[in-house]
Order: sequence, then C-alpha cells, then structure tokens
Amino acid sequence: MSSNRGLANEALYRARIILDAWESALEAGSGNSAQVSGAFRPAAALHLQRAYGWCLLAVAGRDPQPDPEQLPRRAADVPAPPAGREVAPELREFELLEREGWLADMLAADGLATRESGDRGLLGSDRQPAGPGEFERWRGRLEATISRMDDLLAEC
Repeated sequence: MSSNRGLANEALYRARIILDAWESALEAGSGNSAQVSGAFRPAAALHLQRAYGWCLLAVAGRDPQPDPEQLPRRAADVPAPPAGREVAPELREFELLEREGWLADMLAADGLATRESGDRGLLGSDRQPAGPGEFERWRGRLEATISRMDDLLAEC
C-alpha cells in the first residue's frame, strides 16, 4: 500500500514541475497564453489523475498497478474488496466529491475537449478551462488528502 502512496506523491511532484513551468511560460509571455495553457493543461491533468488513481488504490489497500494507463479514474473503478472486508469509507467520500466537489472539477479538466471561450466560439464553452492556479489548488488538496491518509495509518 505504501508503494501506491509513493507513486501518488511522485505524480504530484511531476504535476508541480509542470505547473511551475506553466506559470513561468505565462509570466515570460512565451507566445499566446491560450496556446501556452493548451500545451501544459493536458500534462498537468494527466499527473493529477494518475496521483488520484494511485491514491484510490492506496485507500483500497490494493497492490500497485504497474501500468499507469490502467489506474482507476474514479472510486467506482476500484475493484471490490475481498469477501469479508468493507469498502473503505474514504472511497465513499471520494465518490461524493467526484459527483460534486473539487474532484469532479479536477477529473473533468483534461484540457482536450474545450478551448478558451475567447477562441472565436470554436468548440467554446461558457466556462473557461482551468488555469495553473486551479490545478495548483487541486494538487494541494490531493496532497493534503494523501497526507491525511498517512496520518491515519500512523495512528493505527
């Protein structure tokens, strides 16, 4: 289980690298801000989604998933616990947050299906795609969640 937490922390670290580079590129004025954000957004989303997948496996007490492409994307994707064991209460909490909450927003923010609304209406939406600040808030919340899990396990 600790291996899953380690992999989740590694993905969070990689997300931080991407977010720092994204902020730096925007501050440096490296090209059109919509294009710069479009280049960084999918990578940031990927690392956060992987961190969440490994977090789900850690909470469920599952063995690490060697292929990151096969990680669960949602709490419902985590295999059922063995007979005689209950579903971890954290998974139920995650299911609620996936429907309405910061996890719902994070999981929807892959950056591939929307464009900046000022992009002349092409595939636009009324909602602006998430920027580096929003991704950093999600990263911080996920990191806090993993830290809370570590604290709970240390108390056992």
